[in-house]
Amino acid sequence: MKTVAALAKHTFKESLRKKTPLVIFFLALVLLGCMQFLPGITPDDRLKLVQVVSAKAATFFAIVVAIFLAASSIPADLEDKTIYSVLTKPVSRMAYILGKSLGLILVTGILLLAMSLISYGVVRLVALQAATKGLKEPLMAKMPLYASSLIHRVEGKDASQVPPGKMVGLTGPKKMEVEWQWEGIKVSDFPPEEITLEGKFLVEGGVLGGRMKFAAINLTSGQQEEVFGKPRPHEIFSISFPSSILSSGGPLKVIACAEDTGIYFGVTLRNLYLLKKPGSFTINFLKSVILIFLQLLVMVPIAVVGSSFLSASVSVTFSFFLYFCSNIVEVMRGLAHTLTEPSTGVLGITTLGHVHGPVEVAEQTLIVRIINTALKHLIYGISYIIPDFSKFAPANFLADKINIPWKVLLLLLLYALLYAASLSVIAFLIFRRREVGK
Repeated sequence: MKTVAALAKHTFKESLRKKTPLVIFFLALVLLGCMQFLPGITPDDRLKLVQVVSAKAATFFAIVVAIFLAASSIPADLEDKTIYSVLTKPVSRMAYILGKSLGLILVTGILLLAMSLISYGVVRLVALQAATKGLKEPLMAKMPLYASSLIHRVEGKDASQVPPGKMVGLTGPKKMEVEWQWEGIKVSDFPPEEITLEGKFLVEGGVLGGRMKFAAINLTSGQQEEVFGKPRPHEIFSISFPSSILSSGGPLKVIACAEDTGIYFGVTLRNLYLLKKPGSFTINFLKSVILIFLQLLVMVPIAVVGSSFLSASVSVTFSFFLYFCSNIVEVMRGLAHTLTEPSTGVLGITTLGHVHGPVEVAEQTLIVRIINTALKHLIYGISYIIPDFSKFAPANFLADKINIPWKVLLLLLLYALLYAASLSVIAFLIFRRREVGK
């Protein structure tokens, strides 16, 4: 461990001597400083934009520094012959890889911390300006409580349980309805004034959205309250009920149905949630910084793996390519899913467009099916091997003022540590076979 610590310290000092971190930090500083001069939009939208841009900017600049430093680390040591003096000592190649990785993670982590402190100050300043313009509680961490079950009912058919993640549709007037149910509600977790439900539905058929009726029923006391809401496309909406709906505790169910014709609503289990008492923005911001740091914890070993057998320029390209793919994992899986559909595929693509009447889709030939199936499994395999950085993105949490759960943070920490450890072993196995001679 002393050897690894010494190598990490040496790598840290060497990285600070390079101009890359300072140049990137200066660019980030200019960008973050200019965000408070964004054009005149509503105070709430301006605050959301500042939070999203600051999180994405801190992530991008930290990743850029991590890739450039880590991808060129071993090639640079080979070029200036530093590696010869290190490996001639009783230093194992595994210790060398670990020391390099830890030192680079420390450098990029400090850079991330500095950018995050600046971002926090800018967000606080913009929030203060928004508060002076009448925006109530500009900074908070909403604590959502998601339902335990979702039931879908269609007129003339039996009710069906909706699996988590599956979307079901609602059209009106009152032809369909969905029912969310919450179990184990603690009344003390909620504000005493009123109970708020918040959500975001898929809305099609109208730019201004459509009218929906929501009925909240306390299954213990039998109390029932009804309100109307108007979900709009791509917007979060909220409805409120009297706090007495939870006064006796017990399970709560909320039934929703569409009131307008020609409007389609798509909903899932997690599209509607109860809001508990809000948490601290500062703690939530700290969680977002940890999420970004976990990306660095994975990205640095990826770049070190590349530098263990590639030149600096090729390793940088390789690392950026993997980083790009790691941010579109869901897109890759969606593409893989469509490859074996009858009307799609890389070969023999059929575009249906908007047509009237039945359309016959030519069946794929055996060769086309084999190629598309092979590509499907290849893309699926790659999507499960590379890290899914969309899970580590804090921007959506901050923009919607949603609390980042500690459970999610812990699971992602374990995932990142396991991934980083696996990559370090791979880098060692590759580098062990590489001849290092004077």
